[in-house]
Amino acid sequence: MKLKKLLLNSALIAGLSTALISCSKNDSGPEETKVETGASGTYSIFLVDTNRIRSANNDGTNVKLITTVTQSSSKSVYISAMSANPERTKIAYMVRKGNFPAYSTELRIVDFSGSNDKLLIAINDNSAMPGNVKFGSGGVVYYNYFLGTSTKFYSIKDDGTANTLKISHQFEDLSNDGRYLLRYGFSLDPTVTPIQVLDLSGDGGGGSNKFSKNLTFAMPSMKISSDGTKAAGIFRSGTTVKLLLADINANTTTEKTLGTSSDAFGSLFISFATDNKTLICTIGSSTSSKTYIYSIEAGTSTSFTNINKDVMQVYGF
Repeated sequence: MKLKKLLLNSALIAGLSTALISCSKNDSGPEETKVETGASGTYSIFLVDTNRIRSANNDGTNVKLITTVTQSSSKSVYISAMSANPERTKIAYMVRKGNFPAYSTELRIVDFSGSNDKLLIAINDNSAMPGNVKFGSGGVVYYNYFLGTSTKFYSIKDDGTANTLKISHQFEDLSNDGRYLLRYGFSLDPTVTPIQVLDLSGDGGGGSNKFSKNLTFAMPSMKISSDGTKAAGIFRSGTTVKLLLADINANTTTEKTLGTSSDAFGSLFISFATDNKTLICTIGSSTSSKTYIYSIEAGTSTSFTNINKDVMQVYGF
């Protein structure tokens, strides 16, 4: 069974993850991640495989375990999101744990090598659902979770101190400095999907509009570049999988074709590599998971098949 990406065209944020569990290959323990260098910059590939974070080469080979969260007897433990710090030394991730009817949501941190996995904060509320996480500059981790129809948005230092409640913005992603916040997905009109970037330094800290567009299709996954100048989303148009590329400063968008997928219910996920010019795009189905490495400048991509069909999120940090 697989991790599924759910769109919430309601007061909840779009892109909230929920999951079922799968069986995976055996791992002997954490190993050092493979760092890729080349024309597209320096970054590492990380795969979320239900309750595990793995590293891989940018062709999908040399898969190694970074960390794993013990699976529960009800097979309900899953990682909802992860993010690496700009220094590329640590990973923050959110995980849903427990057995029915007692669940908890945790924000955890681990070194790139897989060592020093530790708890930053636990939300011990059965109704809490994990959302997104962004490991920003200065050792600040931004995270959100959901309680019913409300969204909780916090920042915390990577040493576990200074846990601070932010203005309750739904967020899908943030720039490294925490200034630009990407959100999308709620509209009273079901045929419209608004996307917006807020400048959180504006309006007395409440956030002023930096970028906004109304889409006429669903957007399963979208991210902002670490410098806050670009956003990119991945979506379906029939059996064609497309990319939406946004220039935040110019307030313009363009569409590009990435590939095809005949599974209308399969997952789609996108992330930026650290160079802000490379997109990591993952297309899931009931039988397989495939990742594309897309160059924004060249308009070309390479691809590989993931270790199993339960890899629904692949990142480049």
